[in-house]
Amino acid sequence: MRDFIKPCALGFLTISALVSSACAPAAAPVTIVLIGDSYLIGHGVEAGEKFKDRLLPLLNTGGMKVAIIDTGFNQTSASTAARLDIFFKVPHFFPAATNPVVILEEGSNDCTAMSLDQTRANLSQILSTFSEKGIPVLVVGTTPYDACDSAAEPNYSAEYIQMFADLAAQYGDLYYRDFKDGVSGHPELMQDDRDHPNTQGEAVIVANMLPVVLELVARAAQP
Repeated sequence: MRDFIKPCALGFLTISALVSSACAPAAAPVTIVLIGDSYLIGHGVEAGEKFKDRLLPLLNTGGMKVAIIDTGFNQTSASTAARLDIFFKVPHFFPAATNPVVILEEGSNDCTAMSLDQTRANLSQILSTFSEKGIPVLVVGTTPYDACDSAAEPNYSAEYIQMFADLAAQYGDLYYRDFKDGVSGHPELMQDDRDHPNTQGEAVIVANMLPVVLELVARAAQP
């Protein structure tokens, strides 16, 4: 059983109030490690406007000490699972003397490469590893592409969406249903590919996810 700080009581607050109401800063800095695909790394968005760039200044307010490390583009859950050992062997990804937490957003590219059962197994392996190391995770789901429903897996979409909630519950992690919540269905918040958020879309995503990210930071292990 992991020994977590009690999450902050966030309620319905503005962004500035959310940050100022966060729990007391951890004794050591908190490092948020981003592990995800093109959504999480901000594909097509200029540096300084990406998810991590917008999130960081909001977190480092009121005495909090938070760093964000991006592990780069991880195309599928299989490639992420295969890279886990590298992440832990390279000090850049999980620096010493920090309290690491992980935002995991993976799986949206899987349906063209593997079955849903394989995706579930890969994500379970990833979350099991972090659980064994006592590293809190925010499991972030996505809405599957329409083409993922096929004759072989006609219920792929419904089962895919539920999979993230089930895995988060299984490993005691935080859960956020859809990375693009508030952006999907709004063309003005999307790039020309009608898939990836644009600069304005990134701002909406950060505002929507901030409360649960604060809960994640509050779960950082204490010495």
